[in-house]
Amino acid sequence: HQVKIRGYRIELGEIESQLLKHSDVQQAVVLDKTDTNGHRYLCAYVVAGCPIANPAVELREFLRSVLPGYMIPAAFILLERIPLSPNGKLDRKTLPEPLINDVGPALLQKPRDQVEQEIASLWKALLPGVQTIGADDVFFELGGDSIKLVQLQFWLEERYPGRVSVADLFAYPTVSQLARHINRNGQKKLLGNEITERAFIQRTPDTSVLYRYSFVEGDWIKLQELAANRNLPVYSLLTAVMLYLLYDISESGTVSIQTMNDLPNVIQSCRYTFQGNESDFYKFAAEAEQALSREGIAVEELDAAHAKRDAATLIPLIYRKDKLQKSVNFLYWFDFVLEVQDGHEALELAFHIGSRFHTDAMRAWTDQYLAMIHWLVSEETAHKEATQA
Repeated sequence: HQVKIRGYRIELGEIESQLLKHSDVQQAVVLDKTDTNGHRYLCAYVVAGCPIANPAVELREFLRSVLPGYMIPAAFILLERIPLSPNGKLDRKTLPEPLINDVGPALLQKPRDQVEQEIASLWKALLPGVQTIGADDVFFELGGDSIKLVQLQFWLEERYPGRVSVADLFAYPTVSQLARHINRNGQKKLLGNEITERAFIQRTPDTSVLYRYSFVEGDWIKLQELAANRNLPVYSLLTAVMLYLLYDISESGTVSIQTMNDLPNVIQSCRYTFQGNESDFYKFAAEAEQALSREGIAVEELDAAHAKRDAATLIPLIYRKDKLQKSVNFLYWFDFVLEVQDGHEALELAFHIGSRFHTDAMRAWTDQYLAMIHWLVSEETAHKEATQA
């Protein structure tokens, strides 16, 4: 079941599934509610296997580690059992109402430490129409956009050199999340084309780590509409996001990526030199598409064309599955492979990670990749709705 709260479309089932991963939670139901002032919010009803001293604090903190701030319920209610109707469905009428009169001020958590206060002050400078900023507020929800995001990263770089990248601002969109990230990262972790040795591991198993993600139904349609509105193929948009994030975490101003998009079994190179002023993402994406080499390497020629990997080099590939007409293990030549398969009902992404890298570090990068795509779609949807209003 999907609801819309403060401009965000939220899958209630996703919140429930994350709650069920908590070791003390046996059952969970999440509903949308409306307070006395008309503010909509989320309420979680939970059946626990053992007593939870402060469910609101413990479960909220648990969800913060796996969900964005706008998906965190405002209220948590412990139940002995989930009430069901005679036909076995949820009996909403017998669920207790949370004791919330006005969810707005009730949820406002003021910035606590010096870092949170400094982040909040930077947000205020960028968002002049916002009077109050809480520790759990989301930057994009308050009116932040891609241009303001670049300015915010510039200011943070001045104050905390090497600790915050543009990708981090997508991954940690609230004041509290960003402050925690700054506090635990004394220096930047590089995972671009030239990366630090901490990303590597000292084992070489034959199997790769694999993450899968699907854009289905409405999200897939919106992504296609976004690409069409910006006169870009979806595949080019996905490639540009990869380039953008690789540059953001790379030591070099020039980023290289290999793609398979146009010709079957032919890999092309895209080499782009960043100027540092790519605040217009879609202009950058169009330029990156033009930077794609028109010459290619056949899959059969990879052995001869393959560059030797040094101690800190990542060689990435993004390819369309329908363009590969033979069985190939690309991880023999490439360190990071994104497989794209599009259809009428869904877009499937498969992230193949080479065995040289720490899974946590690369998983964090894939999370940032997906977060940026979702943000681009969300911003485009909000712009469309504002134009139609």
